[in-house]
Amino acid sequence: MRYIGMILIVLISGSIFYWLDGFTKNIAWIGASVSERSSSVLEVNERETIPSTFIMAVDSAKIDLKELPRRSFPMVLIYFDPYCPVCHQQIMEIIKHKDELRRINFFLITPFPFYQMIKTYRDFKLISFQNIKIGWDIEHRLSRIYSIDKVPSAIFFDKEGRLINRIIGFVGYKRILSEINN
Repeated sequence: MRYIGMILIVLISGSIFYWLDGFTKNIAWIGASVSERSSSVLEVNERETIPSTFIMAVDSAKIDLKELPRRSFPMVLIYFDPYCPVCHQQIMEIIKHKDELRRINFFLITPFPFYQMIKTYRDFKLISFQNIKIGWDIEHRLSRIYSIDKVPSAIFFDKEGRLINRIIGFVGYKRILSEINN
C-alpha cells in the first residue's frame, strides 16, 4: 500500500512537471540568446485600435487598456513571461535606453499569476519609471485577441491608439523608435 502511494505521487508530480514544461515551451522561446532569435513581424490590420480589455495593475485596480491615458504619446504593449530570460533582456533594454524612449508609453503585460507580476515589478524597480506600467492579463484576453503564443511580443500603437505593428521576439530600442516613427 505504501508503494502504491509513492508511485501515485511520482506519477502525479511527473505529469504536472510535464504539463508545465510544455506550457513554458509554448509561450517562451527558451535556450537561445537574443542575437540568435529573429523577430517576426505579424500581419497588421491598420484600422485596429487598442482593444477594450481589463488588466489588473500593481495596486489591484482593474484598468481598461482602451481607457489608458496616452498623454499624446504612442504606446507599446509588451506581453511577457516573468521567468523568460529574453523578456528580462527586453525590459532591461527599455530601462537602459529610458532617455531615448521617454516619449513612448510601455505597458508590460503578463498572463502569469499576480504575484509573479509583482516580483517583476519589484525586481526591475518599475515604480521609478513614469512611462512604464505593468499589468496582469487576468482572462488571457489580450493573448487571444492578438494570437500571442510566444514571448516577448510587442504590439505598437500610435498616439491616437491605432495599431502600427506587432513583433514577436526581442526588439532593440532603435527598432522600437523606428516602428513608432514610421
